[in-house]
Amino acid sequence: MNFQKNTIRTTFLTITTITLVVLTLLIVGVPGFLNQQYTVFVYFDNASGIQQGANVMVSGRKIGFVDSIESPLPPDERPKGHPDLDVRIGVKIKASNKIYKDSQAMMMQQGLLGSMVIDFVKGSPDDGFAEPGASYIGQRRPDFTEAIPELLNAIEPVAKSAEDTLSELKVAAERLEFILGEGGPLAEALYQIRDLANNLGDITAKDGTLTVTLKEFGDFARELSDKEGSLQETLRNLREFTNQLSEGDKVGTTLDSIRDAAEKLDQSLGKVDVLVGSVEPELQKTLMNTEQMTDTLKRQPWRLIWPSTKEYAEDDDPEVRKAIIVRPTPRGPLK
Repeated sequence: MNFQKNTIRTTFLTITTITLVVLTLLIVGVPGFLNQQYTVFVYFDNASGIQQGANVMVSGRKIGFVDSIESPLPPDERPKGHPDLDVRIGVKIKASNKIYKDSQAMMMQQGLLGSMVIDFVKGSPDDGFAEPGASYIGQRRPDFTEAIPELLNAIEPVAKSAEDTLSELKVAAERLEFILGEGGPLAEALYQIRDLANNLGDITAKDGTLTVTLKEFGDFARELSDKEGSLQETLRNLREFTNQLSEGDKVGTTLDSIRDAAEKLDQSLGKVDVLVGSVEPELQKTLMNTEQMTDTLKRQPWRLIWPSTKEYAEDDDPEVRKAIIVRPTPRGPLK
């Protein structure tokens, strides 16, 4: 009797253990076995990288997993207006988790080298929650391997621009080398500045031109400002002279005297003109006689000894002949 009881007890414990193991396996291996779930569908043009059992999230929080992947879809089962979306992914979500109807389904890589996941983002509560069997148009965010070509395409213009910039920098460096090099504009300008500084130093030196000029100007200024100087003395004399002229109407008297002297000088000049006018005929005759006498002495010097034998055209006019007769004067023997 005891043996029969032990057998029953052992059989019961074995069945209970097997049942618990099976339940545990079901719970672990079959998600949603005990929790109620609902399914929504997401359409993509490419399912590369996504696998069944992949995580499904809402704004980064896990709410379910990928249950099925169907591809390619018949054209009549693809969403309207999107004939290129030939992948349909069924997503299992716990009943306690909700997603908005207008959420965007993004397929992305979790981390730099992580697995692909589906994330529902940017939902609005105004449209309410999605019902079981709802459909979403998914967008694929390129993973690391897909981003490399796009990155290279984006870098190519930058590299070209960098190459152009390096070329311009090379040209600028050559120009700077020319400007800063020996014999360049900058060196020449520095030489000129140095010469200017040397000239300024020579000019402003103790015995320089500017120093001497300023010193002389200072001496001249001091001489001008000196009360006993020559300029002040000249100004005092001029002031005294003007005071003397202004006393007793000496200016008017002096001007009257000058006017009387001018009138007398004018009268004298008039008399001289009259005298010159009266003497002018006689002077002309004298000059004519002198000219003829000079001509006679040059041509007939013997006429100084014996009488004249020369005939003149004016002999017919007694008055003219009388005026031009040249009488010989006693002279000593010619030497």
